Amino acid sequence: MSRGVPLAFAIALVGCAPTELGGGGGGRFLCGENVCEGEQVCCGCGFCAAPGQACPDVSCEEDDAWIDDPTMPPPPCTEREDCPASHYCQRDGCGEVGTCAPRPTDCVADAEVCGCDGRNHPSACHAAAAGSSVGGPACATLGCEPMDASGEGLCGAFFGWTFDGSACEPVTGCSCVGSQCDLTFAEQVDCEAAYGACAP
Repeated sequence: MSRGVPLAFAIALVGCAPTELGGGGGGRFLCGENVCEGEQVCCGCGFCAAPGQACPDVSCEEDDAWIDDPTMPPPPCTEREDCPASHYCQRDGCGEVGTCAPRPTDCVADAEVCGCDGRNHPSACHAAAAGSSVGGPACATLGCEPMDASGEGLCGAFFGWTFDGSACEPVTGCSCVGSQCDLTFAEQVDCEAAYGACAP
């Protein structure tokens, strides 16, 4: 995951001092390419610090340093793509601002849920493992049959990952054709987690 911080800006902000954005307004406010909540403070690297918590002492070039440093707050997110592949966007509902959280493992099916990815999952844990929070308004049930999404044409556009009945494959071409083009996965790991039980 990269926030595209210019090198000169990164050098100037080593130490991640709080910016003039500050915080404390009780609502959400922009912090670089991220969003801070309520009484949080915006740090110069785009991180949000809780009230009374110091900004992380890292270079702005270390975008994912928070993964290995439990004292650093995880970045906010609004969709799966805002987080590294090892994490998902943990939210209270689709369209809400959440935080990047590690994908769970060893899930047990207990109650089917509709994920924000538009798919039914055997449990909230399974949804998170596939990179999705829960709360979608309508869902498609995952089976082990091939997804109806494929690339057409000799262009190099990428339309996501699809399950072909035995493995997850990229959809590339000039356009995506099929009734499930809107259900392709942004990351290979998302597709593999969702269809893991179907692997031959």
